[in-house]
Amino acid sequence: MKKALALLTLVLLVASVSAQQTETFSFTITTSMSSAATIGNSFTVTLTASRSSGTGSITCSIDYDTTAFVLSGSASQGPYTLSSSNTNQQVSWTLQGNKTGTYNIDTECHGSSISRSTSNSVSITAPPDLTLTLTPEPSTVYSGKSFNLTFRIVNNGGAVEGASAVLSLPSGLSTSGNTTQNPTIGALDTVLVRWVVNTSGSGTKSINVSFTASNAHSEAKTASVVISASKLGSNMYCEGNDWCGSGNCSNSFCRGEGTTTTTTTTTTTTTTTTIINCQRDACSPSRRCGHGYGDCDTNNDCAAGTACTYDEGFSYGCPRWVDVCISTVTTTTTTTTSISTTTTTTTTTTTLTPSLPQCHMHRCTPVSPCTSGYGDCDSNNDCAAGTACTYDIGFSYGCQRWVDVCV
Repeated sequence: MKKALALLTLVLLVASVSAQQTETFSFTITTSMSSAATIGNSFTVTLTASRSSGTGSITCSIDYDTTAFVLSGSASQGPYTLSSSNTNQQVSWTLQGNKTGTYNIDTECHGSSISRSTSNSVSITAPPDLTLTLTPEPSTVYSGKSFNLTFRIVNNGGAVEGASAVLSLPSGLSTSGNTTQNPTIGALDTVLVRWVVNTSGSGTKSINVSFTASNAHSEAKTASVVISASKLGSNMYCEGNDWCGSGNCSNSFCRGEGTTTTTTTTTTTTTTTTIINCQRDACSPSRRCGHGYGDCDTNNDCAAGTACTYDEGFSYGCPRWVDVCISTVTTTTTTTTSISTTTTTTTTTTTLTPSLPQCHMHRCTPVSPCTSGYGDCDSNNDCAAGTACTYDIGFSYGCQRWVDVCV
């Protein structure tokens, strides 16, 4: 009887050991990787295999679009043994994207009778393609006044990571804002970084902005601004009459006064009218302007032989938005003094048809919407189909900075 009990105990012990040795092998896998990368930059795919039960050997591999990626190393790795002493096994691959798009990255581990797989996606974008400009507005300023400094970043490529713009100012210039700014620059994006700069002293000052990004080239931009210790001369930017010496500040530019005399061969009467050139609505039917003077609204505001031509101000020393009376005749004799014009015998007449003024305040309306490049607009309803009212970009279209333009 004792022998039988001993034999039964031995059989049970052997069965228990056998059961432990033949425990079913099982495992799980997880994969981690970046969801986005740029062309030419590498990223890592990391797989972790975790033992659930039993002991077994596994081999792991990665599957990807070979036209879109370059793999560093072997696609298949292993074998690895998962057991009670090695419950987790990490496997990694390094890929480099060379074509834009969104792609699946598949990973798999398999044993003798079991396999596990995962699938993840990654978007490959073009690298940043940046154009940088630095512009002081205005470039000449009266000492003690401030000016706007605009750092324009145009990105024609993929999103920029870790962007930083650092402003360096010489003595005589200062800003109350942060000299370091970290703009967010998306793919196919345009970003404006601005500072308000205060001035003192006089002379030409050099301003520097250094740009860096973790996935784009570093670049420095330099611009100059002239600080004037005295009142500004004619046609210079101003913010009040105290900027302009003996002149006056009209529509943000220093202007002087003068007398316009117009004489024709059909009359012996000389009419003399005092006009401040470039002032809004300076010309009228009762005070007609001669060649080169404005601002006019219609041909009735201009002297005989001239026509009101829109947005010609810059050609005559005025802001661009000024509409100027321009001669429409060829004459045998023309005599010009400081701000007077004498016109005699008319031989040829050409009619000018004024177009929509480009930069007039509130010129665009829902009844008369503007096309691309024209302003000033207040909302998208003021713009033609396919364009939108974009604020404070007048300088980009030859207007004053405050002009809102349909783009």
